[in-house]
Amino acid sequence: MVSTRQQFDKLNAVRKQTSLERILMMDSAVAPEGTVTFSEVMAGTDERGAERDPVFDALVRTVEPKDPATLIYTSGTTGEPKGVVLTPRQHGC
Repeated sequence: MVSTRQQFDKLNAVRKQTSLERILMMDSAVAPEGTVTFSEVMAGTDERGAERDPVFDALVRTVEPKDPATLIYTSGTTGEPKGVVLTPRQHGC
């Protein structure tokens, strides 16, 4: 998940070196090809009400405590840029 086109470009530059399947971009005004926008993900959710999505529920059940959940990066203003991978276990899930 990235916030802007600038962040997408950074991630997309190394995308082929990873097993990354999708990039979700919050800023949908300038979403490049190959991204999923937050507005696309949320489209139609209000109409579904309390209806459960069985595909989503099945995917949730496959998540392991050691699986990557979040990538956090620093800009490197006081040194080299750094990144860390957080897992569901580290999120308290």
